[in-house]
Amino acid sequence: MGAVSAVGVGLTRVYLGVHWLSDVVGGWLMGACLAAAAAAVPVRLAATGRAARRP
Repeated sequence: MGAVSAVGVGLTRVYLGVHWLSDVVGGWLMGACLAAAAAAVPVRLAATGRAARRP
């Protein structure tokens, strides 16, 4: 649902003329990279055995 919202907002920004298409695509790519990095952190920690242990 969040991705649909991001696409919709990005397209309206271009349609209204407040951003260039390249700015919007760059924002989408940056967001995707940050999301991928955040998703990889727990996997990497679990692989190295340094995952948080809960009592």
